[in-house]
Amino acid sequence: MDKKVEKNQSEVGGRMKTLRLKQGMTQSELAKEFSYTSQNISQIENGRINPSVDVLKVYSEYFHVSIDFLLNGENFHSELKASGIEGDLDVIQKTVTHIKEKLRSKDCLQNERSAC
Repeated sequence: MDKKVEKNQSEVGGRMKTLRLKQGMTQSELAKEFSYTSQNISQIENGRINPSVDVLKVYSEYFHVSIDFLLNGENFHSELKASGIEGDLDVIQKTVTHIKEKLRSKDCLQNERSAC
């Protein structure tokens, strides 16, 4: 096999493995979620086999990344960073988190839960 193809295959598998690990999932858990075998997940992650288009689609939908990211390492977040929008999204995310915390504490006060 061509060294360039092997390297790309390994990089694709590495990105797929990183996504799984960021979710705190084992290969067995992911295999069960996708109705695959853990051996198949292992072979993809270790660059021994190329993922099919169907596998790439399932991964991209499940992990909310583009197929382009899986194949090339380019993703939407790098595009956001380049456009300057990423900072705005960070502020929005922090605001949403703050609102959720306020709602939880309000709910705790209304219900007088000691476990809150």
